Amino acid sequence: YLVETKAGRFLVDCGMVQGSREAMARNREPFAFDVGTIDFVLLTHAHIDHSGLLPKLARDLVEWHDEGTDLPYLHFTASVDESKALNQIRSGAIIISASGMCNAGRIRHHLRNNLARPQCSILITGYQAEGTLGRRLVDGAPVVRIFGDEIPVNASVHTLNGFSAHADQAALLEWTSYFKTAPKQVFVVHGEAKAAKEFSGLLKNRYGWKTLVPEHGQTVTWNPQTQRLES
Repeated sequence: YLVETKAGRFLVDCGMVQGSREAMARNREPFAFDVGTIDFVLLTHAHIDHSGLLPKLARDLVEWHDEGTDLPYLHFTASVDESKALNQIRSGAIIISASGMCNAGRIRHHLRNNLARPQCSILITGYQAEGTLGRRLVDGAPVVRIFGDEIPVNASVHTLNGFSAHADQAALLEWTSYFKTAPKQVFVVHGEAKAAKEFSGLLKNRYGWKTLVPEHGQTVTWNPQTQRLES
């Protein structure tokens, strides 16, 4: 998704439609804009299998860069030392970091150094699971603990809802509609408890499938003799 503002143009690679036939086809088509005109890329989900159009953009950027053009405002921090050096920047910068729901990686260092500063803004994209630092920030926690230190949240925290690399209920139902044979058992294991139970019930009502939302620590055994699952 290309966003244009008075200050420039930036590409948001969010993987929202990843997985659909229409989305996959986009990887084989030219971009509708010149990749050299992008000021920066906002990458919201960088897993190798959840990167939307980013691989194609990278290929196009390599070709564009090889022609002798450069992006003056885009700098890659490949090493740990380069990442630490960002802590010396006090203003006029946008730091794009992999987050892992703010629970691991360099983002925690960036947050520790900037959350207490009221002149800073934190933009959180993508789903933040319960119990994660990202979720606490989204929920408006006034103080968070990072590396054992209590950090006051004086920076403004903003969210972009709807950015996710995972299929939503509609996409999952579309996927299940192609099943020619009903599964013996469906386990709904990825999602918050309320949403998982609702989706489990939806599959039961729509298809008559046997579904289960496993409890924490629950064990299920497949019996090859009876061809049945035993929990």
